[in-house]
Amino acid sequence: MGLRYLLRNDILTACDDARAELKYQLTKQTDADSAETVDDGQELLDLLLIAQSACSKWFDLIDEKNVKEALFIVSKEG
Repeated sequence: MGLRYLLRNDILTACDDARAELKYQLTKQTDADSAETVDDGQELLDLLLIAQSACSKWFDLIDEKNVKEALFIVSKEG
């Protein structure tokens, strides 16, 4: 269970960092007085890939039996 919490924290941190990076890039893009150019988005992409990787690892820790059970329950509700 400890690894799941660490991965969850990695996901949340990467998403927060990506949100901040996007906000920064949008601010720089709309700031007409700024002589700086907007980055090509590589840092934002890297942060989103970190979040995606951690999320995939988190889902991989879920027992397949639990996934099948949850899908069965959802299919009965729909």
